[in-house]
Amino acid sequence: MIGAFMTEEKLITECLKVRKALEDAAKRNMLPDQLFYRFPRGACLISTLVLAQYLQHFDSKNAFLIVSGWNRNTSHAWLEYDGYIIDVTADQFPEIKEAVYFTKDRNFHSQFRYDRQVRKFSEYTLSYDERVLYRFVCENID
Repeated sequence: MIGAFMTEEKLITECLKVRKALEDAAKRNMLPDQLFYRFPRGACLISTLVLAQYLQHFDSKNAFLIVSGWNRNTSHAWLEYDGYIIDVTADQFPEIKEAVYFTKDRNFHSQFRYDRQVRKFSEYTLSYDERVLYRFVCENID
């Protein structure tokens, strides 16, 4: 069950809006020091942090979980919420085709050894680059 303030459909819709804004940021070569123009490749953590910051406005439970992990030499980060995995950069891997990977199936993500899990994000916990990207996303959501 998705939280009281957000249906599954609403959650997916908002994630797709954020994904489009992230793509626009990449096209504008925002954050060149972070190589963000390669989005979604190498942009999983910053994108997940921005997504979590944006989505927490829709759910007062603050139940979003940022997860990161390692698979040999590859790191990856995604968001978990109410049993769902929400991954706005999973399509950087050849086996994932969806722009926003929204699932309860843990097969793909189980290949990453969990490294870190963080809850309760606020805009003040974001780095300068993350705040810049977050503001851009908020200003450019359709």
